[in-house]
Amino acid sequence: MSYSTNKKPVVQIGPLADRPVNPGVDGLIYVHPAGISAYDSLAGWIDTSSLSGVGSSPNFVLADFGTQDPSQGRYTSWTDLMAALQQVQYGAAPMVRCAFETGPFTVPLAGMPASGWDLRGGRLTSFYAASGTVVLNLPAGVKLDNCFGIGSGADPTAGSIFLKIDPPFGTGVLEWTALPSGAPVIFSIGGGCAVDHSTNTGALILTNGINGFAVLAAVGANQNVGLVPALTGPLVQLQGNDGAVGVQQLAPGGLPDKWIVGGGPTSGLLSIYDIAANLNTTNPAVWIPGFTGGGGVTTPFPLQSSKLLDYPFVAPLNWAGLAPTNVADALDRLAAAVAGLLGGPIP
Repeated sequence: MSYSTNKKPVVQIGPLADRPVNPGVDGLIYVHPAGISAYDSLAGWIDTSSLSGVGSSPNFVLADFGTQDPSQGRYTSWTDLMAALQQVQYGAAPMVRCAFETGPFTVPLAGMPASGWDLRGGRLTSFYAASGTVVLNLPAGVKLDNCFGIGSGADPTAGSIFLKIDPPFGTGVLEWTALPSGAPVIFSIGGGCAVDHSTNTGALILTNGINGFAVLAAVGANQNVGLVPALTGPLVQLQGNDGAVGVQQLAPGGLPDKWIVGGGPTSGLLSIYDIAANLNTTNPAVWIPGFTGGGGVTTPFPLQSSKLLDYPFVAPLNWAGLAPTNVADALDRLAAAVAGLLGGPIP
């Protein structure tokens, strides 16, 4: 299943195993049970799933206690950690796990490259599943480069983190200098995580205005359940005719009101959500009053009516042949069986 319109990406849904290796479509968004991915012909798949940053990917620890031991990837100095990360090749998806006893841990501005501290295509997480336990503080002017998310997909046991930002008006926190100009940028707020943007009026993501688009995915996030204050600035600010994709998947409360602003005559917002989304999602005038894109808001499908709801069958012998793997297929096969027994359509 796919969807496409002006200034909005093509969207496909299905199992992760069916995701095409080389789709040949820049900006393709693939939604699967483990998360969401965006494709660029040069950068490949940019993945926010719970599989990203685990397995054989390099792991680092940032701690505010104990001793630093680079041989074990354990750092108490942010600048030393960043220096070590620069040795990681892009595509390795490093994971930085934060362990703070006294926190919040404040990321320094001194020594930061012009484009921000480079996470090398990785993400930030922690050892703690409790929301709000670990806070990483980014004061005004501090930016992160090539960071694709916080937390790990919809799995809160992978460790949650709160990212506190303070961007001045007209600035953004996230950069993606490793991506080609115009490539889709994607950032996920994972299980139990949230972005605290309550003291300034800039943006988490400020697009560059060259007809690209930004994807903000709340996947199992606690962004809108009262754990963080109301936004004082947007999470996404569109420039020019850039567009956006907003994903609310297994995230209680979803994306908060006023999370996106801006947009030109042909800018559009693609809204993908499930039953846990913000209750105002279907009322853009309340949900996103600052969005000015002439392309409007499009909702091709809510996730709960897609094939993304897994069917964890416990009695496979009840099914002839292969058992269904998702709820939609199971219901279709049950309906066909009942219609067959009735000799006609189900009343």
